[in-house]
Amino acid sequence: MHQQCFGPPRLSNSFSVSRHIRAAKVLPIGVVYAVFTGIGTIGTVVVDAIFVDEGVKPVKLVLIFALLGFIIGLKLSEKGGTP
Repeated sequence: MHQQCFGPPRLSNSFSVSRHIRAAKVLPIGVVYAVFTGIGTIGTVVVDAIFVDEGVKPVKLVLIFALLGFIIGLKLSEKGGTP
């Protein structure tokens, strides 16, 4: 593995963890986990489609939109019910 592979992932992981901790201070942990997992999943599919040339099948699009819907549903199910 090249040494240059260690810098950007460490920075992005540090940023991600700091955002996760900050969000967990004001939101329920279940919502925080679902949102960060969803962002990672959607990001992985987008990167695969763009850089790996895997393409996006209609089934993937349906599942991504379902995931987004579930994340929004979790947010709406909190106290207060506003996104």
